[in-house]
Amino acid sequence: MARSGSVVAVQVVLVLLPWFATRPVQAQDCTLTCEDFTACGSSPTVVVYPGPNAEGSDCDPVVCTPPSGSQFPLGDTTVTCTANTGDMCNFTLTVSPAACVRPAPVIGIAGLIACAIVLAGAGIFRLRLRRGAARRA
Repeated sequence: MARSGSVVAVQVVLVLLPWFATRPVQAQDCTLTCEDFTACGSSPTVVVYPGPNAEGSDCDPVVCTPPSGSQFPLGDTTVTCTANTGDMCNFTLTVSPAACVRPAPVIGIAGLIACAIVLAGAGIFRLRLRRGAARRA
């Protein structure tokens, strides 16, 4: 309040709130879940990994650093993924030559019988059964 002689001047400040300031703010809906990933290779290896599981309507876009399709060194690298909402998750990407070794398939007796049936159907060999005995044709 300012005085000017015997007249009192009153300053009025009018504050107008925008219409959207009175609406409740909705919570953003996003949950990210990351899982560790192992890739076959030696250093450096280009790795394409699956993105995190993103649940919720507000997650897009999800950006991971370093991105899928980048070159990764041998060993462990931490990948950080961030959603549009700021939610984050981390996972370990491992590049290992040991991941390249594939175990030999176990066929078992059922597999051997299935192979024999396929080969017999292809005419590679025939079985003739006579009086309960199998004999090669």
